[in-house]
Amino acid sequence: MLIPSYEQYQESGGILEHAPFKKLLRKAEIDIQESKMCAAQVTAIAQAAKIDLDGAGNLSNETVAVYKLLRTNAIADVYFINHHRGMCDIQIFADALRIVQDDDSLEKLSRAFPHISFGKNRDS
Repeated sequence: MLIPSYEQYQESGGILEHAPFKKLLRKAEIDIQESKMCAAQVTAIAQAAKIDLDGAGNLSNETVAVYKLLRTNAIADVYFINHHRGMCDIQIFADALRIVQDDDSLEKLSRAFPHISFGKNRDS
């Protein structure tokens, strides 16, 4: 849980000035919202493709984190901006699966969504 006030932060020994503290909280809140949204998106896609989830119904944290970075352009440069912006969530998820080298899940995904292009050597 985030510290709710700047005063409490200072009282606990915090060293940030007020403006950077508020900016950090705003960014953290956005990051938390994006993480929840991305986890929900990939979980729904995985369930539709019958990709194995853990006992709690989740994908690996690594897969979700990579998907989020691709989906939110967190590592944006010219290539990623041009490449991933034109992709649907399922295609971005496929790229995340490639990055974490989950070939079994990638195969299940391509079988579940045969109408979607998955790039080089992945077209159905």
